[in-house]
Amino acid sequence: MMTLDLQQEDEVIVPSFTFVSSTNAILRQRARVVFADISPDTLTLEAPELEKRRTARTRAIMPVVYAGVSPDLDAIMSLASARGIAVVEDAAQGVGAEYRGRPAGTTGHMGCFSFHETKNFSTGEGGAFATNDDRLMQKAEIIREKGTNRQTVSARPCRQVHMG
Repeated sequence: MMTLDLQQEDEVIVPSFTFVSSTNAILRQRARVVFADISPDTLTLEAPELEKRRTARTRAIMPVVYAGVSPDLDAIMSLASARGIAVVEDAAQGVGAEYRGRPAGTTGHMGCFSFHETKNFSTGEGGAFATNDDRLMQKAEIIREKGTNRQTVSARPCRQVHMG
């Protein structure tokens, strides 16, 4: 959510069945969470719900890959692309899963993965961010480096100090 530069009045649509960390990432940016209904068959976001929930302030959609099952990402991407809305796949439970031959978390503009001990691939904590957008990747790198752009920091030779 930080890479999207969300502002206070911006909105992000999420499924009504999600984990608090997803919404906390939105709220941390002071944006507004908009819940949309899920499909009772897949427990994932229903694409027709997006049109009902979308407003002029909608900046992103965060579909959740639940238990390895993706929502209809083709429909979600179509709606989002037509309106300039970012799609952030919450693939916390999607490591190893696929959507139409693509790894979960790689259909949207970016994907986020969790390696918490309750997930299907665990390191105890941590996660991963995926995107094929160089601009988003550069922003994510700067955020990861706590605001430092390592691409512009040049290595300087160390000055030798003689103790005498």
